[in-house]
Amino acid sequence: GLTGLAGQLAVWAREASDWEALERVWLRFPPRSLFTSPLAERALGDLPEGVRAERPVLGQAAAFCASAGHGGVDAELDAKVRCVIADGWAFHGQWRRRGTVDDAVAAGAMRLFAEMSMAGSLRDPGLDVAWATALDVEDLLVRSIREATPPSPLVASFFHSAASSTAVLRRDWDEAKRHAQLGMHWSPECDVSGFISALALAITGLMVGSPKEYRRAMRFVEEHGDHRCPAAEWVVPMAALPRLLQDQRLLHRGDPAVLRWDGPGASPVLRRFGYAPMQLWVGSFWSILWSQPERALAEFDAGVAAADDAGMLRGDWGPLILRARVELLLSLGAVNRARRGRADLEEQEPLLALVPKARLNLLARDVDAAAAVADEGLYSLRVPLHERAHLEVVKAAARLLGEADARTVDALVEAACLVCQEANSLLPFAMLPADLRSRLLDHHDPGHLGGGCLLAGAVEDGAFDALVDKRWWGNFPVHLTPREQALLHRLAEGLSLAEIAAADFVSVNTLRKQEAELRRKLDVHGRNDLLSRAFEVGLLAASDLRHER
Repeated sequence: GLTGLAGQLAVWAREASDWEALERVWLRFPPRSLFTSPLAERALGDLPEGVRAERPVLGQAAAFCASAGHGGVDAELDAKVRCVIADGWAFHGQWRRRGTVDDAVAAGAMRLFAEMSMAGSLRDPGLDVAWATALDVEDLLVRSIREATPPSPLVASFFHSAASSTAVLRRDWDEAKRHAQLGMHWSPECDVSGFISALALAITGLMVGSPKEYRRAMRFVEEHGDHRCPAAEWVVPMAALPRLLQDQRLLHRGDPAVLRWDGPGASPVLRRFGYAPMQLWVGSFWSILWSQPERALAEFDAGVAAADDAGMLRGDWGPLILRARVELLLSLGAVNRARRGRADLEEQEPLLALVPKARLNLLARDVDAAAAVADEGLYSLRVPLHERAHLEVVKAAARLLGEADARTVDALVEAACLVCQEANSLLPFAMLPADLRSRLLDHHDPGHLGGGCLLAGAVEDGAFDALVDKRWWGNFPVHLTPREQALLHRLAEGLSLAEIAAADFVSVNTLRKQEAELRRKLDVHGRNDLLSRAFEVGLLAASDLRHER
C-alpha cells in the first residue's frame, strides 16, 4: 500500500544519503502514510544536524517524526515541538538566505515557532519580533505565488500554523483567523500543521464570539477520529482548552485539569508556548460558576503571581487578566475593589471594561446608568458577539429593576435570549445573582423560537441550579467624595487631624466633620475600625496602610 511504499522509499533514500530524494518523499506523500509508517518515521526522524541545518524542509520532517519514546500523546507532541524550537534557534536565524522557496518558508516557520515560544517571549514579551518574522515570511510566500513558484502545501500549512498561533498569543484575532483559515486550506490530509491552525481558529472563534468558526475548527479535528489519525491524537490535549471554554459557556463543568499549567498533568506544549494567561482567563469563569468565591480569588491571584514569576504574563493579555479579576471580585461581593479594577481596565482597554461597568451600575441600583452603558456597547460595531450578549442581559435586568412595564421587559429578555443563542453561550444569564436571574426568566417565553431555545433547555435541565450564587447583589458600593477619599488616605498614612489641617490649610473642625461622615458611611466608630473597614471594602489597598496608630 501507499504507507509501505512511502516507508520503503524513505529508507532507501536515507541509506543512500540521497537527501533530495528523501525531501521529495516528505513533500509528495500524504502525511498520514508517513506518520503511520514505522519505516518512514525511522528514516525521517533523528536526521544529522548538518542535514537539518542545510535542508530546513527535512528539519521539519525530522521534528514531526521525532518520538519521545514513552510518556503518551502529550510527550510525543512535546518532543516534536522541542525539535522545531531547537532547530529554529540553532539553524534558521538567516532563513531569508535559503535557496528555494520551500526551504526559506520552512526555515522561517521554525524560526517563528522559536521566537513565539517562552524562550523567545522572555526577550520579546509583546512578540513583536516574532510577528515581524511572520510578516516577512508571508511576504516571501505571496511573492512566490505571484511568480508561479509557490511553496509545497505541507510547508505553507506549517508556516500558517505558526503565524496563527503567534497571533493568538498576541490577541490579534483578525490575523489569527486569517492565518488559521489559510493553514487549514493549505493543509494536506492528516497534516499536524492543519490541526494546529484549527485549534487557533477554535480559540479565536470563542474569544470573538463566533460559534461558527469554533464549530468549523472542531469539526476539522474530530472528523479524523474515525481513522485514528496520529496527528489528530497529538493535538487532543491542546484541544481540551478551547473545548472547556465552550463547555463552560453552555454550563457544562468539563474537566478543569486542563487549567493547570504548572503541575502534574499540565500540557507541556501549552506551557512551552506560554498559554498560562488564557488558562487563567478560562479558569476564572469556571471558578465564578462552580467554586467558592474566596477560594476562587485566592487561587486566581496565586496563579497570576506564579505565571508572572515564570515570565508568562505577556503584556497583550494583561487587560484580560484584569477583567477576570474584576469579575471574580464582583462574584465575591468586593464591590469597591471591583470598581477600582474596572477603572484601571477602562484606562487600558475601554471596550473590555463595558460589561463590568454595566454590572457595577446594576449593582448600585443605578439602572439608567447600567442601561446607558449597555446601549453604548450594543451600538458599537467593535464589541464582539459574546460581550453583546452580556450587555443585552444587563439591559434587560436594568429595565426590570427600573420597573418598566412587563411588555418592555419581555421584549428585552427575548432579545437577550436571541443574542445568547447566536453566541451559543448561557454565561450572561449565569453571571447574574440567582434571584435576579429567576425574575428575568419569568419574562422568558420558552417557545419563542418554536423549539430549540438554548436558554429554555438550560432551565429545563436545571443547569442554573448547580451554580454557586453570586454574593454581590446584597452589597452596595461605598461612594466617597474626593475630599473624603483624600482624608481617608491621609489617615491611613498615620497623620493626625491637626497635621492634615496644617498641611492642607483647612480647619480641624472641618476635618472632624468629614471623618464623622466617613465613619457613618462605613458604619464604624473608631479610627482603627475605620481604616480596617476601608481596607475590607476595597477603599484602601494594603500599600496605603503604612503606619499603625
